Amino acid sequence: MLTTLLISLLALAPVPVQAPDAAFDLKCLHATKGAGGEFEFTEHCARREAGRLRFNPAVLRHMAFDADGLSAVAVDGWSWVRADGVSAPVITFDNGPDDFVAGLARGRQAGGAMVYYDKRLDVALATPYTWVEPFIEGLAAVCARCRFEPDASGEHFEAVGGQWGAIDRSGKLVLPLRDDAASLRRDLDTARAR
Repeated sequence: MLTTLLISLLALAPVPVQAPDAAFDLKCLHATKGAGGEFEFTEHCARREAGRLRFNPAVLRHMAFDADGLSAVAVDGWSWVRADGVSAPVITFDNGPDDFVAGLARGRQAGGAMVYYDKRLDVALATPYTWVEPFIEGLAAVCARCRFEPDASGEHFEAVGGQWGAIDRSGKLVLPLRDDAASLRRDLDTARAR
């Protein structure tokens, strides 16, 4: 009887909570399952490992993933992450991660050159450019040696200066680089209208 009472009392005892995983020293902002798309901060979410983010598997299990199997997460900047923890750092666009346009999202690699990631988070196209825009009708405006300055609102930055051109999805320069961004825009509109 004493054994039965002891077992019953042990069953009622609170389960010890596992200590936070100190190996994952970064907190993140992410969408959580069942939270209706709301984002929340989570401690011990990720760590840097060989220059990449590695996510805590326990946190990954609680993230909400979209129909493409991706979740937006902010850890010192925005990334897209898959449920298996593979991630790709993307540029911030309109206070969130760069959206996939024509199946591609934009990111920056070491040294400042920009890349396009596909929805598997593989590099679909690496470029030598300091700024690239989304592909629209198969073409994207690009800028070599741009600098970034605050816009009139002071909330956003815009690419200025440098040389502007346009590439196709293979990365081939189809409209030559030039100093005048306005003329590039006119030529790009004409090329897209064909």
